[in-house]
Amino acid sequence: MKPFKHILCPYDFSDFSGKALDYAIRLAECSGDQLTIMHVLVNPFLFEGGNPLLTSNVLAQDLLGKIRQEEMDKLNELKTRIISDHPNLNVQLIIEEENDIGEAVLHVQQRLGIDLVVIGSHGRKGLTRVFLGSVAESILRDAKCPVLIVK
Repeated sequence: MKPFKHILCPYDFSDFSGKALDYAIRLAECSGDQLTIMHVLVNPFLFEGGNPLLTSNVLAQDLLGKIRQEEMDKLNELKTRIISDHPNLNVQLIIEEENDIGEAVLHVQQRLGIDLVVIGSHGRKGLTRVFLGSVAESILRDAKCPVLIVK
């Protein structure tokens, strides 16, 4: 089996994605050339078709810009901590703006030629899972590479 050269870890600042990130870091240290940490910014001004709403609303655009900057600042802090603890690790950050998190992960996986996706699972069951769906499950089903789901 060939080693994983490029590992993708979707990250949403939850404990679940934190556990997945720990696994992704360990795997990247052992076999990966690069770890890409991906955050999906859900844009409240996009609707299902992906067309922007309220594009002329200056207040809405200003709010979205502030949200983008806050998320990037938090990711940069995370990257700094990771590099401090793992100086030989090659870490890249990506923020995608999309309302379908699973689709965003799949697009990045294909675009970057990712060898392994490491993702956390909330472990929802029953009706909650039926109504909310599972991002991890959709990625597992449709990814073109192996997927490690961390509980």
